[in-house]
Amino acid sequence: DENYKKDGAIIVHSVDDAIKIAKSYDKPIFVIGGASIYAQLLSFCDTAYITKISHSFDEPDSYFPNLDKMENWEVSEQSETEIYNGMFYKFVTYKQK
Repeated sequence: DENYKKDGAIIVHSVDDAIKIAKSYDKPIFVIGGASIYAQLLSFCDTAYITKISHSFDEPDSYFPNLDKMENWEVSEQSETEIYNGMFYKFVTYKQK
């Protein structure tokens, strides 16, 4: 909705507008999805903070790109594998080359 407003939020309606506004800040900007937002903005990002979960879900409806298979991304840090409610997970930081 072109008229949508929310106190404390900056609403944009295009990738170009989002990039223009993001460049006006001198602190990190985070992209928090959904899937179509990630697809449109991933190439503009220099760092990706990913939680990898070793679990199969019945009906996933969205996927984040597999950065391990993308030549322009590399792992810069990763945590030890942890377990929560029977699911193994770890935090992985990727940097764009």
